[in-house]
Amino acid sequence: MLFCTIATYATEAVTARLARDLYTEGDWHHAYIEATRDMHKTGRHKTSSAAIGHLAALRLQPNHTAHADALERWLSRNADHAKYDWVMAERNKVNVSTKSVRRGGIIGRIARGVIGFYQNQIGRAIGQRCSMQPSCSRYALEAFQQYGLAGIPMTADRIIRETDHIRYRINPIMHNGRERYYDPVSAHSHWFRKYQP
Repeated sequence: MLFCTIATYATEAVTARLARDLYTEGDWHHAYIEATRDMHKTGRHKTSSAAIGHLAALRLQPNHTAHADALERWLSRNADHAKYDWVMAERNKVNVSTKSVRRGGIIGRIARGVIGFYQNQIGRAIGQRCSMQPSCSRYALEAFQQYGLAGIPMTADRIIRETDHIRYRINPIMHNGRERYYDPVSAHSHWFRKYQP
């Protein structure tokens, strides 16, 4: 009996960790699935999986008020939770992304839909071939979310820049046991900051 209980808790911990890892990697669709699976197994909505599920749903559908409300309830009831600070930080990032997507208007939403389709359908079929970190599709999504239509030239610039990063090994890092080249959106947004009032 004790062995079964320990095995159950170990399985729950693995499922919760998997959901968080998938979320951190930007695989929000599968993070939502794993978080939901963990909640159904445990029957508890106070676990970090509940928060990760709501966060992932908000990443997929930024204007989903039911998940936003559920996440706020989780935060109000779990101030002493070990993952509270992480969840709060991610909630703030989601809020920033949501505002940015709204600012991008219909073009931003279309771009988000196209990139999401590529990531969830085509990208999974061909595997992770991008040598950059974050991947080019993830970079494009972040650029559109943060800067609206300016994401078009930023993404084009990133694709052109990729060959130089590989050839000259600029900012190499190890990611999932593979060498990649670190090139975040924030490294190329200085000209936006320069002209902001």
